[in-house]
Amino acid sequence: MINAKKHLIDRYNTDERITSMMALYNDDQRHPLLSGFDALILVVTNDEHAVGSITHYIEDGLHVQERWLSGHDLKQWLFEDGRRHVIQWIFEGDILIDRHGYMQSLKDSLLAFDQDLREQKLLKEFAMFLNTYLRSKEYLRQDYLLDAYSQILAALHHWARITVIEAGTHPEVIVWQQVYKINPGVYKLYDELTHSEETLEQRVQLLVLACDFAIVSKMKECCKLLLRIMKNRDSAWSIGELAQHPMISALGIDLSPVLKKLVSKTLVREIMVAQDATLDRIELQYCAV
Repeated sequence: MINAKKHLIDRYNTDERITSMMALYNDDQRHPLLSGFDALILVVTNDEHAVGSITHYIEDGLHVQERWLSGHDLKQWLFEDGRRHVIQWIFEGDILIDRHGYMQSLKDSLLAFDQDLREQKLLKEFAMFLNTYLRSKEYLRQDYLLDAYSQILAALHHWARITVIEAGTHPEVIVWQQVYKINPGVYKLYDELTHSEETLEQRVQLLVLACDFAIVSKMKECCKLLLRIMKNRDSAWSIGELAQHPMISALGIDLSPVLKKLVSKTLVREIMVAQDATLDRIELQYCAV
C-alpha cells in the first residue's frame, strides 16, 4: 500500500484544485462500507466543476473508488442518515494531501467530539426520534400495524444513537453493539420489540409508551442548541429563521414537530405576530422561556 499512496501523492500533489486528499484501504476486507472496493480515495476540491465526480478504476491491481467533493459537502455528510459511515472513513483514512490543514482539523474535531458538534448530533437525532415516534403512533391509531412497527423500530434506532452521543461517543453504523454496553435498558427494549412472543400490536404499544416517556425526559438536553440559539436575541424567531441558522440548516431536520413539542412542555413560548393591519394573517413565532 505504501507504493500506492506514494503514487497518489505524486499524481495529485501539483493539482491546485485539490485542498485535501484521504485514502482508506480495505486491507483485510473488513470495510463492507467501501462497496466491495479495495480502496476509497476522498478528494476535497475547490473546483465546483469537479464536485460530485465519482470514478471507478483499477490501479496496481486494486479496485478503486475515487470521490471528489467540496469541504462543505463533506461536513454535510456528517449529518446525513445515509452517510453515517463517513465518520468511520475519516477516522481510519490516511491523509495524503492537506494543504491548509482542513482534513486534519476535521478529524481532530470529530475525535474531540466538541460541544457544538455533540449538540448538533443530539438535536438531529431527537428530531428524527420524535418524527418517527409520531408516525408510528398515528399508524397504530389507524391500525396499520406493520407500518407502525417499522416506524417505532426507526424511532428506537434514533433513541439508541442519542444514548451513544450522550456517552460522548459517535454512533457507529452498527449501533446496537455500542448500546448493549452503554445502555442495556434501551437494548432490552429493542430485544423485546424484535423477539417478544407478544402480539405485534402489544409490542408496538409498549414501545410507543416507552418512547413517549423518553421524548419528554430527553427533550431539554437534546434541544439545548436550539434553545440557546433562541435565547441569543430578545425578539421571537420565525420557523424559517431558525431553520436557516447555520448551526441548524446543516442538519436537514423538520423543526415543526420539535417546536410544537417544546411549546407543549412550556420550554418555548408561541408568539402571535400580525402580518397586516387587518389581522387576516397572523404568523406564529417562537421564543425560549
